[in-house]
Amino acid sequence: WNGKWYAAGFKDDGKPFGVQQDKEGKIWLNAQSWALIGGVSTEEQEKKIVESVSKYLQKPTGPTVIGPAYTSMREDIGRVTIKVPGTNENGSVYCHAASFYAYALFLLRRSDDAFKTIRALLPSDNVNQLPLYIPNMFRGPGAGWTAGRSSHYPGTGTAAWFFRIVVDRLFGVRADFDSLIIDPQLPSCWASARISRMFRGASFDVHMHRSKHASKLTIIFNGKTLHNGRISCQPTGTKHKIEVILPMKNNLTVSQFQK
Repeated sequence: WNGKWYAAGFKDDGKPFGVQQDKEGKIWLNAQSWALIGGVSTEEQEKKIVESVSKYLQKPTGPTVIGPAYTSMREDIGRVTIKVPGTNENGSVYCHAASFYAYALFLLRRSDDAFKTIRALLPSDNVNQLPLYIPNMFRGPGAGWTAGRSSHYPGTGTAAWFFRIVVDRLFGVRADFDSLIIDPQLPSCWASARISRMFRGASFDVHMHRSKHASKLTIIFNGKTLHNGRISCQPTGTKHKIEVILPMKNNLTVSQFQK
């Protein structure tokens, strides 16, 4: 920890890189994402990480994987520094890494920030790509006039992470060992949502909506209000309806249903 974010690693001489003193490669996104996902950071550190990522890495197409990009070879750091600035691991919005950060934001219950991050990864008219897939990357500011453009390359692990983030965290219909957990984090701009999921051979139709009369999350399973967000395994082939009522504002703290 170097005061505002986590260092990316250590060189052969034992000195850290990816720290405030560096002019290039000052902050690396993955080190921040996995500190948050791994739960090693304090509440104060979490706040500073999000502020630092927003200040140094956040771009219209998502957070860049490092910033600023390296502009010349650094033998003490390695291969990433010879990539063209603003491309691939050298300062692009590397969609796989950006999805890690979105997942971390959902773990912090920062649902609006998390939604903004995953929404930015979806191709739009201004990135010069047909919206058929999420690309490997969007070019970062170091790429000059091509900054923001899609790489057009579909080979990425982003799709699997994106699917898991949307289903497990945004909609919050999450499979556990012996139960289905209902713990949605809809963005505040959504009034309602609906999702169907198969779990252990049973089908669950989940309808979520906000209500001005709701002060807390309420879950109704097959007409009966639940005391927690866990639904045990149901017989194979059965169908079930779940109604989720949410407050108008995203003011819920860490859910009691997560554990």
